[in-house]
Amino acid sequence: MGLFKKDISGESVIVQAFQNIAQAIDVAAQTGADKKANIEIGDIWALYFWIIKPFEKKPERLNPDLYDLLKYTPGSPFAFANNTKTYQSPSQVFFTIHPDDYELYVKASMEIKDLLETRYLDIATITNDGAWMQECGTLMDRVIKKHLPTLHNDSTEGIIFILALALRSILKDTKGINSKTVERLRKFGILHISMMVTSWHFKSKIEQ
Repeated sequence: MGLFKKDISGESVIVQAFQNIAQAIDVAAQTGADKKANIEIGDIWALYFWIIKPFEKKPERLNPDLYDLLKYTPGSPFAFANNTKTYQSPSQVFFTIHPDDYELYVKASMEIKDLLETRYLDIATITNDGAWMQECGTLMDRVIKKHLPTLHNDSTEGIIFILALALRSILKDTKGINSKTVERLRKFGILHISMMVTSWHFKSKIEQ
């Protein structure tokens, strides 16, 4: 990386990673990738709000104003003015992991994380987006099939595709930041994308 590229704070790493994820979800809504995969875009937004929830009212981890930015303007400062605003209508679903399933959840999430880090943490460029998306998706899909075979379903391919889009954006998000910060951003993004992929398979509806 360049000599004059900057280091950014831990809070900025959190915001940058989650905004990349949010923008990928909105791109899915813009392009109809959610409908093609037969996934409710509101379900994916519910997953996004679920994954940022641990940072709410935790000023030692994230400034409340920055949390509000993630909650009320997800995808900013990307092409937010042109976004669909579908984030305003998340589904009434939740992703609580039953204690009996927690060990399996952690095992699947951490295996995805380790695979993605091994393959992509130090990647310099993505020369073929299509081939990369297929490779990344296959890596994640194999882990879900291995550890959650009964929960693997028709939506698995779609959610993996959308979260692979998010990871691709994070891997390419290197402008103006130094190599140490790029690594921190990628590690944070990979961890939370891995958790999102696994959490998706524990989705439950909120009883009315």
